[in-house]
Amino acid sequence: MVNLIYIYAPIVGQKNIGVDKNILMLYSINMIRTYMMYAGLTFLGYEYGETEDAVVFRTVAKFGHPNKWNENEYTAKLIPHPHEVTA
Repeated sequence: MVNLIYIYAPIVGQKNIGVDKNILMLYSINMIRTYMMYAGLTFLGYEYGETEDAVVFRTVAKFGHPNKWNENEYTAKLIPHPHEVTA
């Protein structure tokens, strides 16, 4: 289930022609993020999902149980957005 937030944003240039100057826009609160997936030190690829649990679930579906790689679990490393990176 996706949680949605409703935001009314102005439409530039519409106020002079008698059209409602606000438009309804939908944004998902749960953002799809990119994770790098590892089995130990072995890079398996990128997965996309809302949570770490979701991408680990998808990795298990793709590659099978991590014991095939002689590991106990897969590791998901979140790739941060540029505004999340601290200097």
